[in-house]
Amino acid sequence: MALNNNPSAYARQRRALVTEALTFLHGWGYEELEVPLLVPVEELRGTLDPLAEDEHFRFVGPRGRLYLLRGDLTPVVARQIALRRPALGQVHRVSYANRIARLQRGLWADQAEAFELGIELIGPVGARADLEVICLALELAGRLRVPEVELHVGDVRLAQHWLHHVPSEQRGCVRAAIARRDVDALLEVGRALGWSTERRRAFSYLAHPLPEAPQLSALAEPLERTGQEIAAELRSLLSTLEELGFGERVRLDLSVLDDRGYYTGVRFRLLSSPMGEILGAGGRYDELLQRFGADVPAVGFSMRVDRLVSLLASTDPGGGDDCSGVAALTELADALTRSRAGEAVRLAYPAGALDPEGR
Repeated sequence: MALNNNPSAYARQRRALVTEALTFLHGWGYEELEVPLLVPVEELRGTLDPLAEDEHFRFVGPRGRLYLLRGDLTPVVARQIALRRPALGQVHRVSYANRIARLQRGLWADQAEAFELGIELIGPVGARADLEVICLALELAGRLRVPEVELHVGDVRLAQHWLHHVPSEQRGCVRAAIARRDVDALLEVGRALGWSTERRRAFSYLAHPLPEAPQLSALAEPLERTGQEIAAELRSLLSTLEELGFGERVRLDLSVLDDRGYYTGVRFRLLSSPMGEILGAGGRYDELLQRFGADVPAVGFSMRVDRLVSLLASTDPGGGDDCSGVAALTELADALTRSRAGEAVRLAYPAGALDPEGR
């Protein structure tokens, strides 16, 4: 299907994909939320990384008030939930599908508009909540028949701990080197700081293209107890995902950074193996709602619908508008129930929270 030359076909396929995704998520207890188009700048100030904030479009409204067009949905959703004044221990599962406007550098061209869908799990803390969101991201990709998806997962705290040992004026360059996976640049930074060979090598693993367990251990070792605890949590998460049958699609990624200004723990990305393009991303952000007056943890993910539609069209050019997916909700429920990890997730939440029928 030549979607670039057929806006009506693109709109139909996008609508079918979004409907399928939201129906799937509703079955797991995620209620759709309408995200405001405009948000006063002062209400989001300080919630975004300065570089991420620069991607947003601003304009002056009535009486000189400055507004942002929605460009990052997570802080806006966090603000909406915080205004409900959730109590500690309450669980909120919300989904959304909305157009966003922010300047983004894509694989082939810069974009100013996109369409995102995602979820936010607000209230639960810890590995079980992270596991629920990651599993739903992978299962949703499978249900939408997205081919050859990989999940790259890490923890932003590892890079943050190392950056504390780098002079502030060099941190921007180090972050850029990590993002482009420039191992030599990190080795040179460590050399200039007078670090030992072993410490420089450990530092360079932040940019390692295909890290494994030994690199994770070496990276965490100089960080003492905190780093070792983070490494143990990551190893446990990877092991659980393998038990659930996702092992071949999950990769350890030590280069994950807090590129939005609010992530505090696990961070992951969904990538298309054939194209190498990021289709979605998510992670834990336990301090974001605090900025709006609600001290509750949260984790979530979002997917780029426009990229999904284009990828599906390119891999199945003769396909129609059917996005029915390959796995029934009951099959997913059975798979999770059979799994020890799935049982742990099920027991972590109120009865029925993971019931695919929404009971």
